[in-house]
Amino acid sequence: MIKVLKELIFEKNVKRKDLKSALSALNYSDKEIIAGLNDFIRTNIAGDHTHSGVLRRAIPHRVSMTHGVVANFDLDDSPQSYLQNPKYYELLECIAKFNEFTEGNDPYGEHDFEKVVFDGKEYHFKIDYCTSKKGRHISEYLSEDPSDPNKTYRVMIIRKASEY
Repeated sequence: MIKVLKELIFEKNVKRKDLKSALSALNYSDKEIIAGLNDFIRTNIAGDHTHSGVLRRAIPHRVSMTHGVVANFDLDDSPQSYLQNPKYYELLECIAKFNEFTEGNDPYGEHDFEKVVFDGKEYHFKIDYCTSKKGRHISEYLSEDPSDPNKTYRVMIIRKASEY
């Protein structure tokens, strides 16, 4: 699915409003589309950000960390603090590389929650599906259709396992 999404978004320039119908036309189910969109976000949070603007327009999302993670890496709330800390990128890379979803640890098949061990500590990542209306992202409301990037703003939260 990641390869298909890359082709649709970066090569065929399929717009956000047409992405779900393009995937449905390829016979992907809603559950497969949700998992694919989540995987696409997760695997693209670290590394080369050449296409990050295109990706955010196609699949609206953001990545947030809890105060426990920020404190663990001696970060402050400024973007510069994150950008200058290699541990931040290493944690994102660890999450991006995770691909051990099973029926036991992902019973709904959405690839939206899991734990990873990084630097000897356990972390969780969770992707929530928020409402997206008229370009505004409303985090307090759950999306009615997480398989449709035109209706959904994804929020990935990274937290220490002890914060869960």
